[in-house]
Amino acid sequence: GYHLTNIIIHSLMGLLVFYLFFALFSDYWLALLGSILFCAHPIHTEAVAYISGRAELLVSLFTLLTVISYLNYLKSNRNIAYLLSLFCFVLALLSKEAGFLILVPFFLVYLGIRAKTPKINLSRHFISFAGILAIYAILRLTVLFPILFVRYKFSFLQDILNFSLVLIEYLRILIFPHHLHLFRSIPVVSSNNSNI
Repeated sequence: GYHLTNIIIHSLMGLLVFYLFFALFSDYWLALLGSILFCAHPIHTEAVAYISGRAELLVSLFTLLTVISYLNYLKSNRNIAYLLSLFCFVLALLSKEAGFLILVPFFLVYLGIRAKTPKINLSRHFISFAGILAIYAILRLTVLFPILFVRYKFSFLQDILNFSLVLIEYLRILIFPHHLHLFRSIPVVSSNNSNI
């Protein structure tokens, strides 16, 4: 049942990717190709095959729903679509902290539609997304599992360097998808130079 649920979520995301590409570019074949590449790319192996990868699937699902709901709001100007996008953003954050990356597609949407939508509305909407992110960050640091930050104490510079190492590793896997497995050890920059 767990594997079937992961496959259903991944298939639903493939449909959402098709819908998103078609909504952005109005090209059926481009949307179909993008959706097929998304569904068949081996980088999704861990998230779909392993039960523990469910968080990856859910954050991706809710991120796609956030972007699609917001695009529907911009096209229809119905407040329910805007509220749905905010709600999906909250669900993405609660699924996995990587949900904050929704701000990147938000900027891309902003750049693509700024001529069609007043800048005041887009700025206000960005502030509402950033406000939700700020509230989540405050709750995360104070109420939601603050003990996790005690185990690994890194300076800001070490955090930036470690983030860069992880980002490079994921880009490598995206471009050259081989040796895909659940457990990966990346040497981190720390005072004792241990592996996490």
